[in-house]
Amino acid sequence: MVAGSTLNRSIFHRLSSVLWGAIVILIVLLAIYVSVGRMLSGLTGAYQKEILQELNHRVPFFIDADKVSAQWRSFTPVVVLEGLRITLPGEFGQSIELSEGRIALDVAGSLASRSLQTEGALRIRGFDGGNALLGEWLQAFLLNLERLALGDARLALMLPGGEQRNFTLDLGLSREGSRRHLRGTLLSSSGLEARVLGNGVGNPFEPGAFSGQLYLDVSAADMAAVTDLAGEALSGVQITGGVDLATWLNWEQGQSQPRIELRMGMDKVLLSSEEASWQLPLDRVQFAAALLNRNGGWGLDIIDLELERGETSLQLPRMQLLVRGETLKLRAQALSLAPLGELLADTNVLPPAGMEVFGVLQPQGSVSSLELDVADI
Repeated sequence: MVAGSTLNRSIFHRLSSVLWGAIVILIVLLAIYVSVGRMLSGLTGAYQKEILQELNHRVPFFIDADKVSAQWRSFTPVVVLEGLRITLPGEFGQSIELSEGRIALDVAGSLASRSLQTEGALRIRGFDGGNALLGEWLQAFLLNLERLALGDARLALMLPGGEQRNFTLDLGLSREGSRRHLRGTLLSSSGLEARVLGNGVGNPFEPGAFSGQLYLDVSAADMAAVTDLAGEALSGVQITGGVDLATWLNWEQGQSQPRIELRMGMDKVLLSSEEASWQLPLDRVQFAAALLNRNGGWGLDIIDLELERGETSLQLPRMQLLVRGETLKLRAQALSLAPLGELLADTNVLPPAGMEVFGVLQPQGSVSSLELDVADI
């Protein structure tokens, strides 16, 4: 029994010695592997051209970089591309520029397959898109980021008629705790200039838990630069003339709808139907307004409306437009008839019977209160 016990202990001692020896050898090999890898990573810059050529042979787009270096993460070598530019096939001269990109080398897979294996991804720190839909991905991205800046971004928009609009975008988003800030500028080749400033507290995708303000300033030498973007929303009506628009949006926590206020001014205006059956030229249009949701319909409260053409000026202290479904209701106060008739003369804006009333009767004075449905016209 004593001999058998001694034999068992001898076997275990030998086995433990072998295991300890294997562990020591493995640690030494890993140390040599990492040391050699770190030494070789210092030579990466000298072979930048060759590294980029090998990467371009393995991706369906063209990669270029200002600087190529290498780092180690655990036991994995990582190629770092600084000043990264990615060009899609057929888009030479128009690249996506990133400050940095990283590609991990799969050493074990490369040795097993006897060919270079890489693992790469474009990732935003603090956000993992997973399998989420695009809308969910974008929402999670905007809620997670602390700072985002886009400078001199170029956008090209093809209109339904085949005409192309080119835009330049500068955009900045930032977050400090639960407070968020937004600033942006959009310039178009057609003369449109738009600037936006905003800030708020909470989650902007949950209106009941958000409070914020947004300011938008839009100007254009020709209103067509704005109406072109509206598509079919303004079909049937054409508007030309210079425009300046300032809009304020206020959203208080717990509100179901925001309050929107705006001031608008236009010069050398021409309103006309698409087939030019009627035209209304004006030298100047200006007003202030508030957009509200009332009883399931949208209402526009207009104050200090002023229309000018030549020596004629129509001033309307207050007017309301209410849209509910396909119904449009108009209310006005203190409507002066004489300047209204002069502005409408020879425009064919009203039906023949209406134009005849102003042409023959030439009414004077003012209407203290007016309410009109579209069906009444």
